[in-house]
Amino acid sequence: MKNDLTEKEVLRFFNKKKQELQKELEKVEMAISAIGGYNITATPPAAKEKVAAKKPAAKKEVARTPKAKKRLEKRDNYKATDKLDDKIAYALTQVGKGNKQQILDVIKENEPAVDVEKLDRTLSVRFSYLIKHDMIKGQKTGRSYTYKLY
Repeated sequence: MKNDLTEKEVLRFFNKKKQELQKELEKVEMAISAIGGYNITATPPAAKEKVAAKKPAAKKEVARTPKAKKRLEKRDNYKATDKLDDKIAYALTQVGKGNKQQILDVIKENEPAVDVEKLDRTLSVRFSYLIKHDMIKGQKTGRSYTYKLY
């Protein structure tokens, strides 16, 4: 068996492979930038210019606006399988206006088997997120917050 590959065929293969890998790298970089990360391919500017000169014109990137978050709404029923936001909404519906401990107590009485320490830490983080994204109201009183639905 004799291989009849010419240099041109080998070069064509490697150039095609190079283009495919560059396209894949662009997709990965786009995904990273969409998530909010950094460009991890720390390519020196001179090298980027060489690559840019060889690349065909790239598609224009469309600026994406972040999804508008929905405010939590009143809930009259509680299910152990609900998401944490739904459990918080239920607890705030029951309490009206309350601190983290009151919300924790409502969830604990509906789910006695819950790990209280873990839930306490989880609620702290989730309340911070919900306030930051304007999904619930939070008012600072002393060193703690009082939460309520809109």
